[in-house]
Formats: sequence, C-alpha cells, structure tokens
Amino acid sequence: MSAVHNIAFHIIRDIKRMVIKTKLETEYNFKMKLQNNVQIIKKNNCQQTLFVTHNLGGGTQQFEDSFVGLGNNILILRRLGYMFMQDAFFQIESNGDKKIIKVSDIKKIWDLNFDEIIINSMVGFSCIESIIDNIINYKKQNPECTIRYFVHDYDCICPLHNLFFNGKYCELNCSNCNLQMDYRNKKVDIRKWRHIWKKLLVNVDEIRCFSFSSKELIKKIYKDINNISVVPHDTSYIKTDQKLKMNQSQMCIGFIGSITNGSKGNIVVKKIIGRYGNQIDIRLIGSNKLHYIFDKGKKVKKLGTYNRDDLRNVLINEKVNVIIFPSLWPETFSYVVSELMAFDITIICFDLGAQGEKIRNYHKGIVCKNIGEMFSIIDSIYKESTKGY
Repeated sequence: MSAVHNIAFHIIRDIKRMVIKTKLETEYNFKMKLQNNVQIIKKNNCQQTLFVTHNLGGGTQQFEDSFVGLGNNILILRRLGYMFMQDAFFQIESNGDKKIIKVSDIKKIWDLNFDEIIINSMVGFSCIESIIDNIINYKKQNPECTIRYFVHDYDCICPLHNLFFNGKYCELNCSNCNLQMDYRNKKVDIRKWRHIWKKLLVNVDEIRCFSFSSKELIKKIYKDINNISVVPHDTSYIKTDQKLKMNQSQMCIGFIGSITNGSKGNIVVKKIIGRYGNQIDIRLIGSNKLHYIFDKGKKVKKLGTYNRDDLRNVLINEKVNVIIFPSLWPETFSYVVSELMAFDITIICFDLGAQGEKIRNYHKGIVCKNIGEMFSIIDSIYKESTKGY
C-alpha cells in the first residue's frame, strides 16, 4: 500500500468511526428519552439463552444467523463498532426488538434468568475480564445454567485472535513477541491474558471447536483442560448436486471470499498476480482491499462481492477451474472451503488449520508448505493445461 493510499485509508476509517459513534449516541439518547429512565433490561421469569457476540461479520456472523434461527427465546448481547473502537455501545436484541446500551448497562443483564449462556465471540471487547467474572459468578449462583464457549477465533489464546504476527502465522512461538502484545492501544501481558481466559475455560460446560486442528491448538496452551468437543458447523444448506463440468485445458485461477488483510492472504494474491498475471487468467471473486494497479496486459478480473447461491454460475461463466485459498492463519472452520468442495473443483491452500485439515482429505485438494511450493504446483498445472497448444 502506498503512502497516499495508507493516509487515505486511515482518514476514511476515522470518519466512519465518528459517523458510527455519533449515530449510536443519538440513538442511545433518543431511546433513553423515550424510556424516561426506565430500566433498559427488566427482570423476568422466562428461561432463555444469552448469546454474547460482536458485529464484525464473517463466519462468526454466519453461525449466529443459523443458530438464532433455531429458536426465539434468545437474548443477544452484541458489541458494536470497529475492531479497536472503544466499547462505547453494545446492543441487546431479543425476538427482533433491539436496544442500544452502554457498557455500564450490561450489569443489568445478570438479573435475568438464563438456562444457557453462549460466548460466541468476544473479539475486540475491552471489558472481557468483567464479562468473564460476571459469567463465572452467574454460574456459581445458578449451577443449572449451561455455559458454552465457541472457538470461532483464538482470542482465548492471544489478543491477536488469528495468531497472525509480523506477516505470518506465529505457530504459538510466543518468544517472538516476548509474551507482550498490543491490544486496544496498550500492552497486554499474554500470561495474564491467558490467566483471565482460563478462569472462564475451566468453568464452562463445553468448549466447542469446529475442527480438530482448533482443539489441538487449544490443548497446546491449556494442557489440563478436557471439556473440549469438536462439532463441525452444519453445512446441510450446501447442495450436493453442484459438481462443475468445465473445459480443463485452459487454466483459470479463482480467489474466493473476503481477502481483506494479511491474515486472509492478500499478500499471497499479490504475489501470484505479480508472477502469473500476464500468463494465466485470474479472477478475484469477493471483497478485497488490494491496492495495486492492474496493467492493461494482465489477465486479471475483479468481480467484486457475490451471492453465495450464484457462485456456481460465476465460476462456470468465468471458466474458473482452480481455486487458491490463500489464508495465512489457521482457520477454525471455513464455510467457504466447505462450499467450494461441493463444486468438485481443484483447491490449493497452505497446510494450516481447518482449511488444511479439510483440503488434505479432499480428493481434489492440494496442501502446500509455503509460497514456493504453491508456485511449483501452479507451474505444474499450467504446464499440463497447455499441452497440445
């Protein structure tokens, strides 16, 4: 990213943050005026589920959408704002009714009756320790309440929830960062961070991972914790009759999904375009923030965001026959990989996390140790595709 792009990016980001903060403050003050200082959350006798999460989207949001759709008696506590924006506001939602609350209002939630508390994600929260302490106290007072923690990210291991440090997966080699990490504009001691999280992990009824690779990473740090289950996400929504039948003679590489930062592999995309962009057709399908100019001669096309139900037709129309999943962090599940496997298409990824776990066992999957090996595989496929020309 050039200096000009970098400055512009930060200016736009700060403007967006100010707009969101102003909007939330206006809505909060308006609702408070309407309620005439009546309690935002009223105590009731209804047994329900408390669902703690954020509004950052991705697979975490996709899981929330499917989970919340299973029942009506769910109270959602959602942190609002950008990743590192101060936790000025949260949102509570129940049966479609939404209210904006402040951090100080959260304590009123613990007066409610819950038969289940689900920590879907606390990525970006500044009040993690307070919420954890409240959950533990609630469990002590209500031992019949079931507590579950879902491993969508690795924030229970490190403030860097994707374990992506200095441009690569850290491999949990904490000596590289001296067990100190920047979080919310301050230094955090990772040992203290894990002590806080362990208080929660030993008190929950279930730590639910969505891949065996996630369980291995959790066990590597918390060796004495045994309440870990592996329950892959429900993928029954994926149609099974979607196999692609395309001409394999001309290679066309596709990058699918939200490739918006380093952990998602935008540097991998740049390197592959730089090396093969004048030689092989390449399609970028999904949102990305790749700030570079395509030369007129490059065979690269940006298609932008897509509707999941239309992806098969997009791949057919663009004649994509090789998918590269460039993520550089150990994904905890990856809906995108599951959806792509249903197309019976060649998929290449790095030997990391849930993506490596899935693609390694997929009959058209290729797992690479590094970018050099990925280049060699691309060269081999391209050479095979050009035979006879």
